[in-house]
Formats: sequence, structure tokens, C-alpha cells
Amino acid sequence: MRLSILLPTHNRVDVLPFAIESVLTQTFTDFELLVVGDGCTDGTAEVVERYVAQDHRVRWFDLPKGFGFGYENRNIALREARGELIALMAHDDVNAPDHYRGLVSLMDDSSIQFGYSSAVWIAKNGDMVPTIFHLEDSEMRKGFLDKVWNRLPATCFIHRREAFEKVGMWNGELKKGGDIDFWGRIVQHYGHQAVKGLPVFSTFHFRAIWRTQEFINPDNEPPWLRLHTQTERLSPWLKLEVPTGQTEQEALSSWLRIKPEAAHEINHACIHGLMSHDWDLERLADGQLTEIQNLKQQLSELDVLRERTGNLVLQRDALKLERDRLKAKIKEQKATKEAQNKRRWWHWFG
Repeated sequence: MRLSILLPTHNRVDVLPFAIESVLTQTFTDFELLVVGDGCTDGTAEVVERYVAQDHRVRWFDLPKGFGFGYENRNIALREARGELIALMAHDDVNAPDHYRGLVSLMDDSSIQFGYSSAVWIAKNGDMVPTIFHLEDSEMRKGFLDKVWNRLPATCFIHRREAFEKVGMWNGELKKGGDIDFWGRIVQHYGHQAVKGLPVFSTFHFRAIWRTQEFINPDNEPPWLRLHTQTERLSPWLKLEVPTGQTEQEALSSWLRIKPEAAHEINHACIHGLMSHDWDLERLADGQLTEIQNLKQQLSELDVLRERTGNLVLQRDALKLERDRLKAKIKEQKATKEAQNKRRWWHWFG
């Protein structure tokens, strides 16, 4: 078997079916889907078991709640994985139909050990925002390896099963951050030359229910919020209409089913959207540069004024000295004249 897809879940029966269906309808078919229930209590088992009965590629691991995000439960399923490659699927994400075909094609190059695609973030109101992140940039990669920065959802990644033998499994002792910890170990072991990205926006990612709007994500960053409010700045394909009573995942799944060309059009719109985003940043930078140049000119003029002020102060001080000298001279002359007058008076009356 070529691919094993790990889908961990905990009590998201409202969106899980759309994640599973977006896997089962992929154009790449040589895979198994390992659905790992992490202490599910909301009817998830019944939903997954229906898929198990319908499609032999679906395997269900109904496990007690694990520590934190349940990383050790993932290891239980992964030890039984039959695929040469390991990919992930989040229980609240949706994929474009060619998502895993693209990821698997990356791994056809035997020198590549870790691959990834790009993602589209979808806000509650349906606004779509392309991710700005890749691991071929040394600064982004450093933030990724330092476990402080990552914009790529788990669904974007793929690696070889043999990585478990080289770097170990997911760290079950971690409460959170196990994904970036595991991926970082792969990148550090094999080196960044063994990492390759697919420049295609093939994963649709939604804000997790535990992430409030206070968390800064692409979907609520000011530049994108501004672009989405301006007329004809972004393609209509980057706006998902979410009917009342539906989740964003259900709305997107319906859209992709009704309009087969949607995934391609959204990818194209993301590329143009990034250009508009960069254009705005360049204009902002140009405006800031102009402002800096104006400030420099004002500072230069201020320096001239300071120099003139300094010269005027010197002139003032010189005039004060001259005034004091003249006052002293006048005083001296006055005293001399008074003395002369006094002598004359004594001469006449003495």
C-alpha cells in the first residue's frame, strides 16, 4: 500500500463526515484511512462505523481519552499502518480532490523525506485567505524548528513511514505541540534538502473551536480583512457563502461537489490574492519610505535652523560683550569727566 492517512478526532461529529468524505473521494485511491477516536463521546463511533461498513479502506480505532491531544493514541494506530507514506487529515478540514495525489507525487523523488502543500484558511464568515509560509525560507524554517512559528495545518504534511525508525514516534508525554515537535525532528534528522513543498493550495483549513478570535491567524490579519472589504480586490472564488444552520465545512463540501472546477479556481484566486497582498505591502512600504525621507528632510532643515540659531546665539553673546564693554567705557568716561569737573571747581573756588 502506498499511503496511510491518519485522522485523529475528538468529539467533532458535526464536521467529521465532511473530512472523511473529502478523503474517500480523492483522485488518488491507493490508501488506507486510520480514524483514531480520542475518547469520543458524541456519537463519533456510529458515524465512523458506517464508513467502515461502506469502504474497506477505512479503519476505526476507538480509544479512551489520551493525555492532552492524545498523541499516544495516534501512535497506536500508526504502528499498524500499512502504507509506505504517512499523511494526516484533521477532523475539521476539507481537501481538494487532488490533494493526496499531489503530496504522493512529491515523494516519488526518493531524496525527499518530508513534503507539504499549501493551505487556504476559511473564516467563520466564509472569507478565504491563502497561507504565507514555506520551509525553503531559512527564517521561516528556523521559526518552525524552534517551535515558535508555523502556518501550515497538519493536513498539509506527508512523510515516509521509515521516519518513525529514525526519529521515533509522536511524543505522547506532550500535552500540545506534538505535531511541530515530530515534524521538526524529521527535518533536523534528514536536513532541509530533504524537504520539499508543493505550491498548490489543496487543503481548506478552518479555525479550531478552541481558537478564539483573539488568536491571530491568517483569516483575521488586518491586511486580509482590508482586502476582503474592498471592491474587486479579491476574486469571488475567495468568498464562501455559508447558509444559516450549516457549518463552513458543510458549505464548502457542497460547493466543491456542485462546482468541480472550484478547487482549481480557488487555487488560481489564491495566487492573485497573494499578489494583491504583496502589492498593498509594497505600497505601504513605499509610503513609509516617503514618510522617512520627508522626516529626514525636516531633520536636515532643523539642523540648518539649529546652526543658524547657534550663530545667532554667538552673535548675541558677542553683542552682549560689546554692550558691556561700551557700558564700562561710558562709565569710565563719565567718571573721568566728573573728576575733571571737580578739579575745575576747586580751581575757581579754592
